[in-house]
Amino acid sequence: MDIGTLDYWANQRQSWLHRASAPVKLIWLGLVLMAVVSNGSLTVLLLVYASLLLMIVSTRLPLVQILGVASYPVVFVLLLVVASWDGTWLSPLLLLGKALTAALAAVTVVVTTPYPRIFATLRPVLPGPVVDALFLTYRSLFLLLELMGRLLRALRLRGGLSRVPYRQRLMNLAGALGLLLMRSLDLSQGLYAAMHLRGYQGYIPSSLRRSSSLHINGLLVAHGVALMVASVVVSSL
Repeated sequence: MDIGTLDYWANQRQSWLHRASAPVKLIWLGLVLMAVVSNGSLTVLLLVYASLLLMIVSTRLPLVQILGVASYPVVFVLLLVVASWDGTWLSPLLLLGKALTAALAAVTVVVTTPYPRIFATLRPVLPGPVVDALFLTYRSLFLLLELMGRLLRALRLRGGLSRVPYRQRLMNLAGALGLLLMRSLDLSQGLYAAMHLRGYQGYIPSSLRRSSSLHINGLLVAHGVALMVASVVVSSL
C-alpha cells in the first residue's frame, strides 16, 4: 500500500462520506476515539466496529485493503498485551479491540479526505510549524517505506538475508537501516532547502474550500455522539 493509492481513494472516489467536510470528520473521529477509549465493554466495541465497517462498505471503497491498512497497529499492541497480560482474556481482547477500532476510524477519515484538508483543519488548533512538520512527515514516511522495501528486495535477491550466516544477516540489515537513515537526512535537508527557495514563511497554504452537505455533516456528528453516549451509558452500568 502506497500513498498514491490513499490519495486516489481520497481525491478521485466519490461517496456520501467524501462529501462531508474535513472539520466535521475530525470532530466525528474525536467522538469515536473518546467512545473507544472510555469503553469497557466488548459488546459496545463490536457495535462501534460494525458501524465503521458499514460506513466503509457504503462508500464502495475496497474493504479488505482498508482493513489491511488499519491492522498495522496490531503488531505493537500485541507486544503491549504480552508485556502486561494479567492472566485473563478480557483485558487483551479489549486492548486489541480498541486499537483496531481506533485505527479503522482514523483510516476511514484518511481515505475519504484529501490530506491537505486534514492538515489545513488542524492549523487553527496547532502551531503552524507543527502542522507543516506533520504534513511533510506524512509525505516522507511513505517515501522512506518505499525505499526500505527496495533495499530489502535487493538484499533478498543478492542472498543477503538467506545465504549467509545469521550474524551477517543482522549486519546486512543494519547497513540497510544506516543507508535509510542517511537517505532520510538527505530528504529532510532537501525539503528544508526547497521550502525556503519557494518562499516558506511559517505555513504551507492550503484551502478548505470544498462543497459539503449539511445533512451528511449532521448525520456524521449524530453518529459520533450516539456512539459516545452508548459507551458512557454501558460503562456506567
